[in-house]
Amino acid sequence: MGQLKFRQPIASAGGEISKIVTVTSAQVLALFTTPVTLVPAPGAGKYLSFERATITKPAGTAYTVGTGGDISVKYTNAAGLAVGGIAPAGFADQATAQTRQVSAYRGSSGGAAPAHLTPVANSPLVLHQATANMTAGTSPLKVQIFYRVLGMMT
Repeated sequence: MGQLKFRQPIASAGGEISKIVTVTSAQVLALFTTPVTLVPAPGAGKYLSFERATITKPAGTAYTVGTGGDISVKYTNAAGLAVGGIAPAGFADQATAQTRQVSAYRGSSGGAAPAHLTPVANSPLVLHQATANMTAGTSPLKVQIFYRVLGMMT
């Protein structure tokens, strides 16, 4: 009987990484116009896999949400693919301290199905508001983002 031979596993990029980003009130008020970079582009041949985020808003002045729409984590910029998001109503428009967990979308439609997203090579992850800027508010947001840096398979 021959000896079994196994190939050594291919080393992958490190595990989950987390970082905390403070988004100032001025940046929050301009999220539709100017997305905030949460994680810079990882470099050629790599992509960022968004896992989840926690967004906290301390007690303070409530934001006027208006028609701003969802606050999303996206690839690249305002026009990029959304990979997770939350509704600002009941969160940003509250004067009390608030915390929300942002789950990663697992489908290209931003929902649960189909169970795939197409990663964007060498692209940052940004925070963006969907349809308009909020018009008032003074509390910063703290975003703890969890992600992985992975290599594109060729």
